[in-house]
Amino acid sequence: MALIELVGFGLKVGNAHIMKPKASKQKHATSGLSVIAYTGLMIILWLVLSGHYTPLLLWFGAISCIFVVFLAWNSNFFNGELKPEQLFVKVPVYWIWLGGEILKSNIATAKAIWMNKFDPEIFSVKATQKDENGLANYANSITLTPGTVTVSINENIFLVHALTAEMGDDVRSGTMDKKVTKLAL
Repeated sequence: MALIELVGFGLKVGNAHIMKPKASKQKHATSGLSVIAYTGLMIILWLVLSGHYTPLLLWFGAISCIFVVFLAWNSNFFNGELKPEQLFVKVPVYWIWLGGEILKSNIATAKAIWMNKFDPEIFSVKATQKDENGLANYANSITLTPGTVTVSINENIFLVHALTAEMGDDVRSGTMDKKVTKLAL
């Protein structure tokens, strides 16, 4: 018998459980349409980002996409919150908008650094998302935008660092928060 072994996604040392996996009441309450839509999105994304279309690489891509969908299914990712219209309409529109924000912030950050005109600030902002995925998306969107970083999260209050007051005002305006909240509706 091994002294240390993996049990599910938890760790067991001897007879004691460390990081015991949480039991889920709705394990695998999955909509087949969500799994198919997510698999389709994964394959399309892999094809676009890969740019390689040889049979061997297509095979590896298909296997990796199916593996990722299996991991998502096994971790209860498809718990009724994921809808196909989110994957194919709302998310791409949000990504395009976020890409524009990243580009604008890149220019503003480079300008602030180049001109040596930055006045860093730390402030808190309230998030309106109702679930952990929404909160994570919002925090990551803030951090992806150059010049701002989500420093910590306490329930639905984010502590944000901004390179300039204008960058902080962009976060405080709530535009990004509203767009991330709309993703879940």
